[in-house]
Amino acid sequence: MNLANKNSQGTRPKVVGQLSDLIQEFSGSSLDEWKSWYLEKHPEAIKNAAEKISAMVELFKDAINKIDK
Repeated sequence: MNLANKNSQGTRPKVVGQLSDLIQEFSGSSLDEWKSWYLEKHPEAIKNAAEKISAMVELFKDAINKIDK
C-alpha cells in the first residue's frame, strides 16, 4: 500500500493539502476538531487520495499477473 501511495503520489499536497501549513492554521485542540476542520477545507481530499492509490494498486496487480518467470 505504501508503494502504491508513493508511486501514485496520492498524499501529495496538491491532493490532500500541505499538512505542515494546515496544522499551523488549525486552532482546535482535539482530533475530532481536526477532522471536522480538515474535511471542511478539503472535502474531497480523502476520496481523491484513495482513488489514486486504488488505481495504482490495480496497475500493480495487472503488472504482477504479467510476470511469467
